[in-house]
Amino acid sequence: MVRHILSMYWDNIDPNIVSAQKAVFRHLGLEVTQHEATGVAHGLWMDDVLSKLSPDDSVLFVDIDCIPLHSSIVDYCFKVAEAGGICGSGQTANHLADSNLLYAAPSFLCFSIKIWNTLGRVSMLESADNDVAMGLTRSGLQNRIEIEIFLPSFVCCPKWPLSTKGATGIGTFYRGDIFHLFQSRDNKAYNFAFWYVADCILKDRKIDYIELHRKMNSIPIVTKNRYFRAVKRLSRAPVVLQRAISALSLPK
Repeated sequence: MVRHILSMYWDNIDPNIVSAQKAVFRHLGLEVTQHEATGVAHGLWMDDVLSKLSPDDSVLFVDIDCIPLHSSIVDYCFKVAEAGGICGSGQTANHLADSNLLYAAPSFLCFSIKIWNTLGRVSMLESADNDVAMGLTRSGLQNRIEIEIFLPSFVCCPKWPLSTKGATGIGTFYRGDIFHLFQSRDNKAYNFAFWYVADCILKDRKIDYIELHRKMNSIPIVTKNRYFRAVKRLSRAPVVLQRAISALSLPK
């Protein structure tokens, strides 16, 4: 029986986030295998790696901008998986018709290959009815598999409704055990929050939630993110306009 901790990212992720995630896992006495798979759909990558694991193995999928705050939550998740259950951070697909279905998201998702086989090797690919890995929860519910969904304990910048369970957003802590930055490839001005949380773990220091919340909701940070989003929207604009945008300085 082998426990696998797997993370995937594209080349549009800040390399410092990749190295920080690796450092956190190692500090906690764990090893995460990070796959750079630029251009490959998240669900397709998950299907591929699952198909290569042994029937007695279990797997914990972790988004590249997601980290455990301590090792015990990882051990807990694997024990749930090895007992025949599924567990993971809670999410809803608000862009789909079934927007209230609370499911265990691939940002921090643990289950055994045995259960995956039992559920007919359900695909992790997104579809018209499912977000990435959403089909696993749906199939698990239909087959009466025990599913434990972790709920947010603190959200720095609430953004997306979580069914009747509050909200998730940029900088979400789940049950005081997991931190997920969310959208690190798009909202780069918030990346400092990931490095801060990672640094707290590496130095065995308490997280100052209130100060982190204050900084992430400060006017300069919000303004910088508007700038980044504007640049992204205009990335296909004429060269002259792109040069004009490049000449602008970020707000201090």
